Amino acid sequence: MLYEKLENINSRTNLPLNGPGNYRVIGNLVYTRAIEINAVRQCNLSCRSCSHSSPVSTCKEYDPIVMEKDLSTMSHFLHCEFIRLLGGEPLLHSNLLEVLMAIKRSKITDKICLVTNGILLDKLSDEMLQYIDKIEISIYPLNKSVLQAIKNNALRLSEKGIKVRLLEYSDFRESITQQSINNSGLIQLVYDTCQVAHTLRCITIDNNRVYRCPQSMIYSENNNDFSDSIEIDKLSSIDELLMFLENNNYLHSCSSCLGSVGKKFNHEQVSKDKWIESLPVTIEDGIDMECAKSLVKKLEYKNDCMTRYNLN
Repeated sequence: MLYEKLENINSRTNLPLNGPGNYRVIGNLVYTRAIEINAVRQCNLSCRSCSHSSPVSTCKEYDPIVMEKDLSTMSHFLHCEFIRLLGGEPLLHSNLLEVLMAIKRSKITDKICLVTNGILLDKLSDEMLQYIDKIEISIYPLNKSVLQAIKNNALRLSEKGIKVRLLEYSDFRESITQQSINNSGLIQLVYDTCQVAHTLRCITIDNNRVYRCPQSMIYSENNNDFSDSIEIDKLSSIDELLMFLENNNYLHSCSSCLGSVGKKFNHEQVSKDKWIESLPVTIEDGIDMECAKSLVKKLEYKNDCMTRYNLN
């Protein structure tokens, strides 16, 4: 993906909404499949190597008023098919209805997809469901009674006409590390094989900033280094936005991220106080080099840790 100045906009009108490749442009808007919003940072689970670092995140909510301002401003430059509302666990937000209404009022998207672990699905009111077009439920190896309750709620929601997709995970891949490295060649390899950045295009919007992936948001806050992002209220053109999104250089956050090529392990819950020490120390410790080599040859999204199926 390499940015080229928009001298012929018509050449971009039929580009796919997902990557790898350049972004679709129609008129004065950049189009993409999805934008990710972290409703909250904390979670009610503690999955080892959670890519969003939720088990050790402070309790923090995205203010719906700020969110609406951010998304409304971005709507002048960018439009997406879906907002993926996630976290952490989004159902922990103290005013989820206002969040959903803020997203709809911003007009940046056609649809809202709620991404949840399903444990708190009972919190979804009929009023909330009016704003939700799709629910993706990540199913982890949990207590049988908890899993049954999740599946019962999923079936109930599908019978209400909500599109429900179950994503069953028996394995994870290492996603982040305890320490950063300075090995530019290895960092570039992780970035070049990152399906999150290149194929899924997990653009993340949070508190007046746009990030090319959620890991860069977390890294930026932890290190007080926001060079991996751009400020929404200073954005002046779609050329500027595309230059940011289609930059081929790896991010600062890639120095402590394993992208799509971390070693595979059986999914497990770990205590929050042990969570950081359960991570690989550096990329060298956590990378699956054979996986990386295969993705270098063909960057194609295939999650080998998850099975998905739709209820309707």
